[in-house]
Amino acid sequence: NDFIYMLGLYASIYLALGITVGLILYLKSLPKNKIIQWNYLIDVEKLRLMRKYSFFNLFTDVPQVKKKAKRRKYLDWLIPKFKNVYGYLFIRAIIRNGEYSGLYIRLTVIEFIVLLFIPKFWLSLVIGMLFIYLIGFQMLPLYKYFDDNVFVHLYPLETNSKGKEFKNILLALLIINAFLATIAVYIAIPNLLLSGAFLALVLVESILFVYGYANLRLEKS
Repeated sequence: NDFIYMLGLYASIYLALGITVGLILYLKSLPKNKIIQWNYLIDVEKLRLMRKYSFFNLFTDVPQVKKKAKRRKYLDWLIPKFKNVYGYLFIRAIIRNGEYSGLYIRLTVIEFIVLLFIPKFWLSLVIGMLFIYLIGFQMLPLYKYFDDNVFVHLYPLETNSKGKEFKNILLALLIINAFLATIAVYIAIPNLLLSGAFLALVLVESILFVYGYANLRLEKS
């Protein structure tokens, strides 16, 4: 039994070595244009993954998709003169960083288009409230955007100004979204009373989100 076991073991080893050597010799004998292009296949797979990540990045923040901050001087007129440093920094980050501005614009445009084709008030209200939550939730990481910036820590800033300015800007973004969504609702349902009710309810949700849910999240962070 031991002899048969050892014979089988050595036979397996020599067979594996023979197959490996044969495969190496076969690959070397092939023309270069017929050898498997592993680097090309890796690049193709990376491209496939990036396409998938880019699609999901339309709706949420995807860590694998890295975007660089860009100087957009033509948008400087959108930045009011803040007395508080954090207010200025957060607005700058939104405008210059495509992750936040792009996500906000995409969700707002998608919401606007969807609401244009919904003639039912309650369904429009549910969708409007859903997008208020989605936009607000996706903007929350902006609060920690400058945490790794050493100059922010060196500058003498008020301890409570960061959260206050962030909530003000977040509320402003949600209010802008609410008004744009109301325009879409009025186009789909030309009724001033229903459009006014829609605007009032999404504004209430925006305030509750910022000073309720977001406030709790910021206190825990």
